Amino acid sequence: MKDKLHIEIQKADGMQGFAAYQVSPAKNKKKVVLLNVYSTFLSALEEGIDPKELILESLMHEFGHVMQEFLDLEFNEVQVEEIVMSYSKKYSVKGYDEVHGDQNI
Repeated sequence: MKDKLHIEIQKADGMQGFAAYQVSPAKNKKKVVLLNVYSTFLSALEEGIDPKELILESLMHEFGHVMQEFLDLEFNEVQVEEIVMSYSKKYSVKGYDEVHGDQNI
């Protein structure tokens, strides 16, 4: 049986930054990602950025850290950021379906 991974997103207004992965010292299958909704929307408004894009980018970054831990890889900010930027660059002009075609799973 495959290991299951549960990722929970919790609102965490007041923390520094847009999002954070709440690292647990235990090998727990429930992972928590914190999202500062207030800061994200305020920054998006101030910078003229679509808040959905900023939320997606922040969550993808933290999900990258979750996967690094889940796969027993070292935490690597540069690697995660490169993956997020690569995805953003690839799919910002064309959507996933347009790039890969209809994916019936």
